[in-house]
Amino acid sequence: MLIGRFLYKNKVCFGSIEGHDIHLLRENIFSTIEPSGERLSLADIALLPPVQPPLIIGLGRNYTSHVEEMAVEPPDRLAVFFKPGRSIIGRLSNPVQTGR
Repeated sequence: MLIGRFLYKNKVCFGSIEGHDIHLLRENIFSTIEPSGERLSLADIALLPPVQPPLIIGLGRNYTSHVEEMAVEPPDRLAVFFKPGRSIIGRLSNPVQTGR
């Protein structure tokens, strides 16, 4: 089951995506996953990122292939960095329309 987060009628909603159809869920994915019975088309919604965290914590050069790719020495300590949650974006195109 593919669950998507999207904007529909100026409201953030969740739904089960099946082909070109979305089966709207009654609640969000953090409660019960129960279809509402309402079916939407992908053309009627705007896809959103799957989550909207307030903050993203990243670790740089934390695995061997990345260090080798950068052609640098491994760090003594992990490089920790932060990004704002708003740096996550949704898909720029609809996966059904592009065939991805």
